[in-house]
Amino acid sequence: MKKQQFGSIRMEHIYLNMSTAMAAFISLNNQIRTLNNYLHSLEGELHEHTFDDAMQSVCVDEIAAVNGYKSSNRKLAENFVRLVNEHVKDEHTVNYYAGRLCVSAHHLSMVVKKETGNAAKEWIARTLTARIQAALRFDDRPLKELADDFCFASTSSLCKFFKQRTGTTAFSYRLDETGSINYVSV
Repeated sequence: MKKQQFGSIRMEHIYLNMSTAMAAFISLNNQIRTLNNYLHSLEGELHEHTFDDAMQSVCVDEIAAVNGYKSSNRKLAENFVRLVNEHVKDEHTVNYYAGRLCVSAHHLSMVVKKETGNAAKEWIARTLTARIQAALRFDDRPLKELADDFCFASTSSLCKFFKQRTGTTAFSYRLDETGSINYVSV
C-alpha cells in the first residue's frame, strides 16, 4: 500500500481506523441479532415451561420491555381502571367489573393487586370517594339527591361510606373551605 502524506495524517491510518470501526459495527450488529434471537427463544420457553410466579413475571416484563407490548394482566388491570372511571357512579362491586371483563372476581382482584399494588375494591372505593368529594365541593344539590345519583340505598349509606373513607362527614366536608382530604383505609 502506497503511503501518502495528507497534512499530518497518513491515509493508511484513516483506512485502518475505518476498517476497525466497520469491524466493530459488524460485531455489534451480530451481538444485537444474537440477543434478539435469545429474547425470542426465551419468549417461546415461557409458553413451554412453568416457572414460579416471580420468575415468570420478571421474564415476561423484560421481554415486554424489549418487544414493546403489554402483558395480558397489565391490559386487564388497565381495562379495569378505565371501566371503574366510567361506571363507578352506578356500580360499586368487583363482581360487576369482573363480569364486564369476563373474568372471575377473585382473578380480577389478584391481577389488579399484583399490577397496581391496590386491591380492586380499594380502586373502586377511592374513585367513588373522589367523585363524591367533587360533587360535595361543586354541586349544591341535597345529599339525598347525591345519594340517588351515586346509587346508594339511602343518604345514611352515602354518609357512612364517606365518613369511613375520609374521616369527616359529608356535611362538614361540604362546608370546609380548605377542601383538605384525609383518607382512611378500608
